[in-house]
Amino acid sequence: MKNLYFILILPILLLANIDSQFSDPKLCSACHKDEYNSWKKSLHYKSHDSKNELYKASINYVASHTNKLREEILVECATCHNPKIEVVNMDQNYTFAKLFDIQTSKTKQIDEQIGADHLKNGVSCYICHRIDDIQEDKNRKYSIKWLHGNDIAGPFESSSRTEFHNTFQREHFIKGDKLCLICHQGQGDNNKFGQYNTGKETQASKTTKRCVDCHMGKPKEAVNAPHIATNQAEVRIVRSHLFIGSQDKKLLEDTFNISFNQAQKKLIIENKISHNVPTGFGGRMIEAKIFYIAKNKDIISTQTVAFKAKYILANGKETLSYVANGLESDNRFKPFEKKEIALHPIKGAEQIKVAVYYHRISPNLALDLGVIDGEFTDEKLMVERIFNLY
Repeated sequence: MKNLYFILILPILLLANIDSQFSDPKLCSACHKDEYNSWKKSLHYKSHDSKNELYKASINYVASHTNKLREEILVECATCHNPKIEVVNMDQNYTFAKLFDIQTSKTKQIDEQIGADHLKNGVSCYICHRIDDIQEDKNRKYSIKWLHGNDIAGPFESSSRTEFHNTFQREHFIKGDKLCLICHQGQGDNNKFGQYNTGKETQASKTTKRCVDCHMGKPKEAVNAPHIATNQAEVRIVRSHLFIGSQDKKLLEDTFNISFNQAQKKLIIENKISHNVPTGFGGRMIEAKIFYIAKNKDIISTQTVAFKAKYILANGKETLSYVANGLESDNRFKPFEKKEIALHPIKGAEQIKVAVYYHRISPNLALDLGVIDGEFTDEKLMVERIFNLY
């Protein structure tokens, strides 16, 4: 959070003027109803801690393990989770005042800025569509220039209907992945293990696909403001704003290909995705469960294999990457990688059933963080197959 904070927070916060006509996504829904309704179901909408139990618990966990105020961690993480936060500086005076439960005009101002209503909309319309330019340095670190006034950026140039806003075409909506990698590539905090490498993983895969090709679906024709007069309607090519990920059944189903080498009794799982699986947030996990089935269809044994990056504290306990002292192991699937699992010699088994599950957070970490919301704790079936052993 912190390294990225210094890279992004100054250009973002010093220029992040809050324009009331864009801060409420409901106003955008008047003309962009489908995009609004999709976004309301997305994790972008839930990027604020008030709507996301996992994020809230992670904030509290990191604060307790770094001896920082919860508010400090919120501001650091806001670089990506709430880029329009207006807090520019949180100094020692604020920290001491909060520790001793003293309210000053400064602490009141900062607390109000942290709790501002517009932030509770998460990563909404006025985040992505107010970005004028994105600069990338040699280390793949990004800085942002914001638009102001009545201007909006997107994949299309301004139309004649400028009574609502001026629309300017920007390259980051048309080419490359910079718009996504502002947050999905970079240092999560000042801990070297807090690195998000989705961008580097994708680049290494040599794929020609963009992030939007998988996570925003296929382009389709749509009419902006369909309730206005037909002769004023504009047909444009748009994508879904659900920003699909692990909540999408089809995407999960298409992640892996599973085959079985009967002669060698080996299971082969192939990653069909152009980045690591899982990627991003370090608490995620893939779990393969292999059920050994007898002739009478009874399950007589189970084999489980977990695929994750395991970060540890100094005492060896598993933890989040942001507070880790080390990386004990990392057996995640690299882009397009095939992994083999040797089966156990189970007497009486004639078939195996293989079920691969996605965990937004591993069960051990969910327990430590106190996360109980099934949206984050429930395992999600990705793919299931049955093979004959002989």
